[in-house]
Amino acid sequence: ANASLQNRINVSVVFHHIREYGPVYRAEIARELRLSAPAVSRAVEALKAEGYVVETDKVRTDSGKRAAHLLVNSSVGWVVGIDLLKEPTRIAVANLQCDIIDEREGFKLGNEVDVEGELIREVEEVIDRHGRQAGLRAISVGVPAVVDETGTVASAFLYASLEGVAIKVLLERRFGVPVFVENGVNLSALAEAKHGAGKNCRNFAFIEVSNGIGAGIVVERNLVHGRHGSAGEIGFTLSRGFSRTSGSGTVGYLEEVASTEALARKAIERLRSGRQAPVLLERAGGGIESITPASVCAAALAGDELSRELLDEMTAFLSTAVINLALVLDPERIILGGDICHLPGVEELFVEPIRGNLQRAVPFAVPELILSSLHDSAGVIGSAQLAVDSLLNGLYPYRMDQPFEKT
Repeated sequence: ANASLQNRINVSVVFHHIREYGPVYRAEIARELRLSAPAVSRAVEALKAEGYVVETDKVRTDSGKRAAHLLVNSSVGWVVGIDLLKEPTRIAVANLQCDIIDEREGFKLGNEVDVEGELIREVEEVIDRHGRQAGLRAISVGVPAVVDETGTVASAFLYASLEGVAIKVLLERRFGVPVFVENGVNLSALAEAKHGAGKNCRNFAFIEVSNGIGAGIVVERNLVHGRHGSAGEIGFTLSRGFSRTSGSGTVGYLEEVASTEALARKAIERLRSGRQAPVLLERAGGGIESITPASVCAAALAGDELSRELLDEMTAFLSTAVINLALVLDPERIILGGDICHLPGVEELFVEPIRGNLQRAVPFAVPELILSSLHDSAGVIGSAQLAVDSLLNGLYPYRMDQPFEKT
């Protein structure tokens, strides 16, 4: 490397050290990175001039000297994170330390929705709420679909309105900032890795159990995407010798039998076929059509036989998916997230049975099975985090390690 490149490498490495461990002072940086004091000072002055690092008031160091603390300048701009996985969608604004400064609900995704128009409208509304567009640094969008390397939705089985939408090109042309598009479950995994139940794990899997089922996989602190971006699409996995991929071609087999939507649907089907479940009907308000996943769980807790039977079936299928992930990946932790987190008695009805099945089926050390700590906000926090990470890694590409890159 010539002197100019070496200096740029130092600037980048120093920036990421400040970002990871700040507030820190210059002598700490030099010691930890094994750089000379003048090299660190040159890097810090460059970062201050570029506006991405600021100094705070001086503090007394261990040696007795007074030194200024350094940290990332969170006020230099903001990013927009959008989560299309939730219904309705969620939009968040975050500073460059990924502190969420605004979060709200947006439009409801559906097959008849003009996704392109709604996305533009949502971002324009955020800009109106938070000042002129110059403060906007990046946009990230999480989608319930497979995304190709151009930021275009490649496979959106659940939402035809998303299929083929070139989100990255659309928003970059309109707003003139970098745009990043990612599978929504992967973003939930990223959020858990940075802020939630996966924070101290190098290897874990996040399983979204809602109307759809999918997994975000983190191996050695990297999000795993696979060759075509479809790694973790466990909603299409098979179990118990089932020989077809799905009944509709758009919903996976596991989603057909073990999603939260399937729980309510199967309860309604069995009541219509003549099964009796007075407790379930009472919890649902008296009408078959009023049955929800929550009412099935509430009835199961009250001893309803049909509800217990349905939950036993659901946990058996989910257990198969969890066991297979544990055997293939050998992760430290498996995190359950999505709508399942809000169901009554989730620990008793889901976590404990699945944990027991996992321990019985796997003869090795098993991963810890826990619930998401971020719940409904995981996707939008992960979306904001992706925007911040991708923006800053693009500006400062050199660092000691590269967590959460595509593999």
